[in-house]
Amino acid sequence: MGLYRYFRSIASYIYWYFQQLKYIAFYIPNFKNTKKKNIVIVTHDMSYGGATLLLLYIIRTLKTKGYSVVIVSSRPGVMASDFSKYARIYIPYVPVLFIKRLILAGVSNTAIVNTAIAGNWAKRFKEYNFKVLSLIHELPGAVASWGAERSLEKSIKYSNIVVFPSSYVLDKHKISTLYLQKIVIRPQGVYLKNGALYDKERAIREVGRILPISSNKIILNVATGNYRKGFDLFIELAEKEPNLNFIWVGDFDKNILTDIKNKLNLNEIANLYLPGYIKDPRLLHSLYVASDIFVLTSRDEPFGSVVLEAMQNKTPVVAFENAGGFQDVVKNDKNGYLVNFEDTYSMLRKIQSIAQDNELQNRLALRALKDSERFDFEEYVDFLIRLQFADSL
Repeated sequence: MGLYRYFRSIASYIYWYFQQLKYIAFYIPNFKNTKKKNIVIVTHDMSYGGATLLLLYIIRTLKTKGYSVVIVSSRPGVMASDFSKYARIYIPYVPVLFIKRLILAGVSNTAIVNTAIAGNWAKRFKEYNFKVLSLIHELPGAVASWGAERSLEKSIKYSNIVVFPSSYVLDKHKISTLYLQKIVIRPQGVYLKNGALYDKERAIREVGRILPISSNKIILNVATGNYRKGFDLFIELAEKEPNLNFIWVGDFDKNILTDIKNKLNLNEIANLYLPGYIKDPRLLHSLYVASDIFVLTSRDEPFGSVVLEAMQNKTPVVAFENAGGFQDVVKNDKNGYLVNFEDTYSMLRKIQSIAQDNELQNRLALRALKDSERFDFEEYVDFLIRLQFADSL
């Protein structure tokens, strides 16, 4: 039976892989005869995650601005169909040959490398005189978990400019002073449009159509459910506070889900809702608007676009100190609270204090909305364009 399951899983992977190949382009068109600007963008994969979702919206915005985008990925993934709507996707098996083909096709010598994990491409493109801009989202722990330390080094060394989302992330990496002149700090913008068109009551009704929530206030987190994102801590909060609705939106790491199920019966936590990954932006907006508090339980979070998404929908944020770049944005008693790292007791007390005080919640919500207005996504993409196409690079 074990052997049968093994071959079945292999067969399933092969089937999935070939299903993704239908989105992959093999022919490189001639870019010499087009008036459109074009740009190469590299991603380490096309699986669902914060960095790839951010990249999808960057590419979509570039297309609206008249750019032709070539996407280079190391492997396929569930987001391949989304990327294929806005750009041509390639999975090159001989990188050097592929770069030479791009040059012959007349692709402009500009490349954006998304994430430290894809840092090998920074070196490859630089060797062919491309202007390389690298986006470093990950903290050292995430880089180490991918075994991507060398890739990060190449991103820093061979890029013309390296963009970090926050000073917090930059400080954690302890970059050599030799490279500081090429470092830029720029938080990403909010790529999901403001959901303020929906009033809270309407949003709650929309959420109620998919989740059997009670009339109690809603606590939300949006992330892939794993240890780094603190999925286990979120479960702990839900178990300790039955008078609030706890909703976690996102796919789940099988290992942490198995570990939790070995300790707890999740079905017995009646106030916990796990709808999985929600692709519909309207429904996701409704969840943000309907929620009363956004609780970020991440242990390691480079910046956290979800924090800005929550704030722009007037949802105060509670998170851990020294866990990520979002602490540049979340300010105590203004738009939310930061509590001691992994201190779920203090986190729960803050959640309860906000949930029980409507005046406090409204004050935090209004400030959160105001503070989020500084992070416009189109301005963020325009900033990257200026960096990448500036004559000084």
